[in-house]
Amino acid sequence: MTEILYTVQNYLVPHTINEQGDKEFDKQILVGDQLSIDRAVNAIKAVSNGYNEEARLEGLIPAIADWHTGMKILEVIKFLITIHIISDTILLSNVIIQATC
Repeated sequence: MTEILYTVQNYLVPHTINEQGDKEFDKQILVGDQLSIDRAVNAIKAVSNGYNEEARLEGLIPAIADWHTGMKILEVIKFLITIHIISDTILLSNVIIQATC
Protein backbone atom coordinates (compact mmCIF):
# COMPACT_ATOMS: atom_id res chain seq x y z
CA MET A 1 0.00 0.00 0.00
CA THR A 2 2.86 2.35 0.75
CA GLU A 3 4.29 1.93 -2.75
CA ILE A 4 0.88 2.67 -4.26
CA LEU A 5 0.58 5.83 -2.18
CA TYR A 6 4.08 6.96 -3.20
CA THR A 7 3.09 6.49 -6.84
CA VAL A 8 -0.16 8.42 -6.33
CA GLN A 9 1.71 11.17 -4.50
CA ASN A 10 4.38 11.57 -7.18
CA TYR A 11 2.07 11.54 -10.19
CA LEU A 12 -1.23 12.99 -9.00
CA VAL A 13 -0.56 15.40 -6.13
CA PRO A 14 0.52 18.88 -7.29
CA HIS A 15 3.86 19.94 -5.84
CA THR A 16 6.56 22.58 -6.05
CA ILE A 17 10.27 22.28 -5.40
CA ASN A 18 11.72 24.49 -2.66
CA GLU A 19 15.23 25.99 -2.36
CA GLN A 20 16.69 22.84 -0.81
CA GLY A 21 15.42 20.73 -3.71
CA ASP A 22 12.68 19.03 -1.69
CA LYS A 23 9.14 18.67 -2.97
CA GLU A 24 6.40 20.60 -1.18
CA PHE A 25 3.04 18.95 -1.79
CA ASP A 26 -0.36 20.60 -2.04
CA LYS A 27 -3.30 18.93 -0.30
CA GLN A 28 -5.15 16.31 -2.35
CA ILE A 29 -8.13 14.29 -1.17
CA LEU A 30 -7.74 10.55 -1.67
CA VAL A 31 -11.12 8.81 -1.60
CA GLY A 32 -12.03 5.16 -1.47
CA ASP A 33 -14.04 2.56 0.38
CA GLN A 34 -13.59 2.01 4.10
CA LEU A 35 -11.07 -0.80 3.83
CA SER A 36 -8.85 1.03 1.30
CA ILE A 37 -8.87 4.23 3.35
CA ASP A 38 -8.07 2.28 6.52
CA ARG A 39 -5.07 0.74 4.79
CA ALA A 40 -4.02 4.14 3.40
CA VAL A 41 -4.22 5.78 6.84
CA ASN A 42 -2.15 2.97 8.38
CA ALA A 43 0.44 3.25 5.58
CA ILE A 44 0.68 7.04 6.02
CA LYS A 45 1.09 6.65 9.79
CA ALA A 46 3.77 3.99 9.24
CA VAL A 47 5.96 6.46 7.32
CA SER A 48 5.04 9.57 9.34
CA ASN A 49 8.57 9.87 10.75
CA GLY A 50 10.20 10.36 7.34
CA TYR A 51 12.86 13.01 6.71
CA ASN A 52 10.93 15.10 4.19
CA GLU A 53 7.38 15.67 2.91
CA GLU A 54 7.78 13.12 0.13
CA ALA A 55 8.93 10.40 2.54
CA ARG A 56 6.08 11.22 4.97
CA LEU A 57 3.43 11.00 2.20
CA GLU A 58 2.27 14.52 2.97
CA GLY A 59 -0.35 16.04 0.75
CA LEU A 60 -2.65 13.01 0.78
CA ILE A 61 -5.86 13.42 2.76
CA PRO A 62 -7.68 10.06 3.02
CA ALA A 63 -11.50 10.27 3.00
CA ILE A 64 -14.21 7.64 2.81
CA ALA A 65 -16.50 7.92 -0.20
CA ASP A 66 -19.33 5.60 0.73
CA TRP A 67 -21.50 5.88 -2.37
CA HIS A 68 -23.56 2.78 -1.64
CA THR A 69 -24.65 4.01 1.78
CA GLY A 70 -25.79 7.29 0.24
CA MET A 71 -27.86 5.39 -2.31
CA LYS A 72 -29.45 3.24 0.41
CA ILE A 73 -30.38 6.37 2.37
CA LEU A 74 -32.05 7.81 -0.74
CA GLU A 75 -33.94 4.55 -1.28
CA VAL A 76 -35.22 4.63 2.33
CA ILE A 77 -36.32 8.25 1.93
CA LYS A 78 -38.12 7.38 -1.30
CA PHE A 79 -39.79 4.41 0.43
CA LEU A 80 -40.93 6.57 3.36
CA ILE A 81 -42.32 9.23 1.04
CA THR A 82 -44.16 6.55 -0.94
CA ILE A 83 -45.66 5.09 2.25
CA HIS A 84 -46.65 8.56 3.40
CA ILE A 85 -48.41 9.23 0.08
CA ILE A 86 -50.18 5.84 0.18
CA SER A 87 -51.30 6.34 3.78
CA ASP A 88 -52.61 9.83 2.93
CA THR A 89 -54.50 8.36 -0.04
CA ILE A 90 -56.03 5.61 2.15
CA LEU A 91 -56.95 8.16 4.81
CA LEU A 92 -58.55 10.42 2.21
CA SER A 93 -60.54 7.52 0.71
CA ASN A 94 -61.76 6.53 4.21
CA VAL A 95 -62.88 10.10 4.83
CA ILE A 96 -64.74 10.18 1.52
CA ILE A 97 -66.43 6.81 2.27
CA GLN A 98 -67.48 7.97 5.74
CA ALA A 99 -68.77 11.27 4.36
CA THR A 100 -70.97 9.52 1.82
CA CYS A 101 -72.52 7.13 4.34
